[in-house]
Amino acid sequence: MIVNAPDRIYSGKSQEMRQYPTPDVLERIAAVFGIEAHQLFAVPPSPESSMERLHKDIIREIREVIVEVLEKALADKHK
Repeated sequence: MIVNAPDRIYSGKSQEMRQYPTPDVLERIAAVFGIEAHQLFAVPPSPESSMERLHKDIIREIREVIVEVLEKALADKHK
């Protein structure tokens, strides 16, 4: 589905706070960016929380690799 971006005049008025976008316009704006309308108001995560998430992801991946290697080694040993 192709979504047309809101017109420039409306967008300009919204930026100047003279007119607020309707929920329909917010959904159209969000669709242009490929996100849900509520995500337009989301606060991005802090760099610290991003690093914590990365750290946890790396640890999880290392554990998965270790388990995979151990399972393979045990399977080869019992052949």
